[in-house]
Parts: sequence; structure tokens; C-alpha cells
Amino acid sequence: MSSPDPQREYGENEVGAASIQRMNQHRQTQTERLYDILADYDWHSTRELYERTKIYRIGSRIFDLKKQGKSIEARPTMIDGVRWEEYRLARPEPQQVTIPLVTTYTV
Repeated sequence: MSSPDPQREYGENEVGAASIQRMNQHRQTQTERLYDILADYDWHSTRELYERTKIYRIGSRIFDLKKQGKSIEARPTMIDGVRWEEYRLARPEPQQVTIPLVTTYTV
């Protein structure tokens, strides 16, 4: 008796494998998902971030964003008598642009 095909045993076939590969190409990392939420520049508690992303180690993902050069602000807050951290993406500083004045004279 021949051994069963492991792909068929788990319900995969060529079409299923291609679908899984396509899905994995579009899957965001935890850090990307977290950044997408913080990109609104609003404060978000670790509790809210966990509920929205199901990421347990929010602090580690915040650290990853900081390593990527993102400026993240943090502050403590109390929710239902429990101390939580809130995070937000820091707004970029407005850039001052100096435009030289050019005066043209016609003679």
C-alpha cells in the first residue's frame, strides 16, 4: 500500500497552494498593522491596540517602529483602574521653507 500524499492529506492541491502563496504575499507584518493604526496620529492604549490587532507584545512592535526611525510618543493612562500605556505616532515638525526673493528689473 502506498503512503498518502501529504498535500492531499491536508487538503492542499496546486490551486490551494497558489492561493496560500498569494495570501502570504499580501499579509502584513505585526509591525505594519500597528503602524497603520498609529498613522492617524491619535492616542491608542495598549489595551485598544491589542483588541484591534491581537498582538500580545505591543511594546516590542513599538520598539521595532522606533528602530525603523519612526517617532512614537508614549504616556501612561488609567483605564478601569488599571495603568496602561498610550502610544501615538508623533506628528512631523513643520518644515520652514525659505524662498529667495528674486527681483527682475527691466531697463
